[in-house]
Amino acid sequence: MTAVLCLAAAAPAAAAPAAGCAPVVATAAPASPAEMLARARLGGPFPNFCSIPPVPKDIPTAAAYKSQVVDVRLDGRLLEHQTAPSTFSLGDTDAFSAAVRGEAAPPPPITTPDEGDTAAFVKAMRAKATPPKRGH
Repeated sequence: MTAVLCLAAAAPAAAAPAAGCAPVVATAAPASPAEMLARARLGGPFPNFCSIPPVPKDIPTAAAYKSQVVDVRLDGRLLEHQTAPSTFSLGDTDAFSAAVRGEAAPPPPITTPDEGDTAAFVKAMRAKATPPKRGH
């Protein structure tokens, strides 16, 4: 009976830290299990109600979790339906490739440039490459 009364009296104190308690700062986790064991053997002060962190306020409700789970399961069923074996086939690939080859246009034939075209092109590029005249 006394344990129940103590717990009932401690519940409001656990929800909000006492005015005289300093905030608890989380420290980095020890690097190895051996270091953790050494710290445990050193001992230290027993935890008190001030070391209980405040109740988080940004935790989703059970209904929110349920909604997210339902959404994921519905998305999974939709994906299974869209990728079912009846939605595509891998048969008759020869006919498909022949149809696609028939639609494709061949590239134009490669021709060698004419000497006159090449000379005109070089002259035009040299005209572009010359720096502008300086104005004094």
